Amino acid sequence: MQAKFDIAKTPNAKMKVMSTMATRWRQFKSNLTTKLVYVNTNGQQTQYPSSKYGLDPKTWKEFAATRQTPN
Repeated sequence: MQAKFDIAKTPNAKMKVMSTMATRWRQFKSNLTTKLVYVNTNGQQTQYPSSKYGLDPKTWKEFAATRQTPN
């Protein structure tokens, strides 16, 4: 996902926007893991996430594998 935004040229504005984007990205990955990866291990998943989020099945399997291994 890529988009272009015009951010004010002040250092504080850019830092705040980038920080917020990073936080939202981590929350999104956490929600995917909680709602779809862990549910899948219990055999309760009803919808394949790749179709909902526009991911190809290979990418989804790689993501799920990284989220299931303890690091």
